[in-house]
Amino acid sequence: MTERLIISVDPGPLELGQRVQEVFGHVLDLFELLAHSGSTEEAGVGWRLVRVSMNSPLTIEAEAIAIQPLPPGVELATVARRQRTTFARNVSALKHGIFPESWRSSREMARVRRAFGQSGRAVTSVMVPADDNRSKSAVLKDESVVVGPSDLPAVEKAIQDAVNDALPRPKTQRGSIEGQLQDITTYYGKPAIKVIERRSRTEVWCTVSEAHRVEIAEHANFDDVWSGRRVRVEGTLVYDEGGGLAKVIADSVHIVAVRDVAVDEIHDPNLTQGLSSDEYLDRFREGTLG
Repeated sequence: MTERLIISVDPGPLELGQRVQEVFGHVLDLFELLAHSGSTEEAGVGWRLVRVSMNSPLTIEAEAIAIQPLPPGVELATVARRQRTTFARNVSALKHGIFPESWRSSREMARVRRAFGQSGRAVTSVMVPADDNRSKSAVLKDESVVVGPSDLPAVEKAIQDAVNDALPRPKTQRGSIEGQLQDITTYYGKPAIKVIERRSRTEVWCTVSEAHRVEIAEHANFDDVWSGRRVRVEGTLVYDEGGGLAKVIADSVHIVAVRDVAVDEIHDPNLTQGLSSDEYLDRFREGTLG
């Protein structure tokens, strides 16, 4: 039994000015999505052109063929029917605001965006003609779906959700940083301080939660900013995808006490063990210091 599929695209009113390339590109994207609607086993299935109607809507009828040997005991009709059903269900999921898992690669997401998200007023229909044992007018309902302009908000939501899911998640860990307090301000509407991190000398935003706002405010003020005071910020360190410190979600901010150190405090008269500086350095280089 031959498995067939009908896909039609109505580009919408003439005043939209859809170009031929856009309409045919729409159909090509749909057939590429069909090819990526199943398991690796179904990669051996292709769809041969049977009929094309150029009258609007542009309609393509195709039938399944084997483009590479299928595993022993696997029938072409079974695999093609499964791929076709998955494709129709994926289109139906988009219509209801759900992005299909099998189309989440960057290439397939781009095809979905072109075929459904950027098609404007176009109407896309996926139908399955009846097999030889059924009436010519019969259509398999669970494999037929129409996506039109009224479905565009749900489709766009599904696409945006998929894009957001694909974004890299920042890495977080508990820790602290030290640096020079540069500003007390807000960051995207939240209380925050800006610190020049001691090691990297880069600016780091440290946001302050409402739960810790009062406590932190007691430990830092504008005079500390003007004095360039050194602070230690403790909380959740958020790193970007490149491994750099992006920001800190602060639990506490403490002023680090800094004082002048007298030379006598660090002077050690016995450092060279009674040797002159030249003798000490020579032995140090030779590795013969006791």
